Amino acid sequence: MHVAATRDEAIENSAAVSALWYVNAAPRVFKVPRRIWYDMIKAGLHPNAARDTVAVQNLDPNETRIMPDDPEVLVLLKRMANGEAIGAREAHEALEKLDCVIIGDPDHCATKLEGYEAIGADRMMCLMQFGSIAHEAVLRSLDLAGRHLIPAFEKRPLHPAAADLRTVA
Repeated sequence: MHVAATRDEAIENSAAVSALWYVNAAPRVFKVPRRIWYDMIKAGLHPNAARDTVAVQNLDPNETRIMPDDPEVLVLLKRMANGEAIGAREAHEALEKLDCVIIGDPDHCATKLEGYEAIGADRMMCLMQFGSIAHEAVLRSLDLAGRHLIPAFEKRPLHPAAADLRTVA
C-alpha cells in the first residue's frame, strides 16, 4: 500500500515500480521459482493457484519470455526481470487495475479497501515500505493512512461475513 495526496504524487513516488520490483525480487528472496509467482498472477492473484513450492535449483531461462496470453502486469514483470526500465506512469496504470495493489490518493485507497471489506476482511496488514520509495514518501503515506483510512474504517460495523468468521473462531 502506498497512499499519496494525489494520484500524480503516487506515480511520482514510483510506488508501482517498487511493487513490480518487490514481486521480481520475491522469487530470489523466498527461493521459489519465478513461474510460481507468474502462475499466481495469470490465475488472478489467488495464492492457491501455484503449481508447487519447490525451492529454486536452477533458473529456467525461458521463464521471463513474454507469452501471448500474459496479462499486462506479467509483461511488465518479465520486461523488468529482463533488465528493461519500466516507467512510473506505465507501472502505475497497469497495477492500478489490480485489487491487490493499493496505491493512490486516500479516496482511491479507501475504495480498494472497501473491496476487501465487502468480502469479509476486517483487518489489513499492508507492506508500506518497499523498493525505492523515498523515506519521506513512506512517512507521508503512513500519515495519510492514519489520518484518512484508519478513521474511515475503524467505526464501521463489521461486515456480516467478518462477524460470521469471528463466531467460528
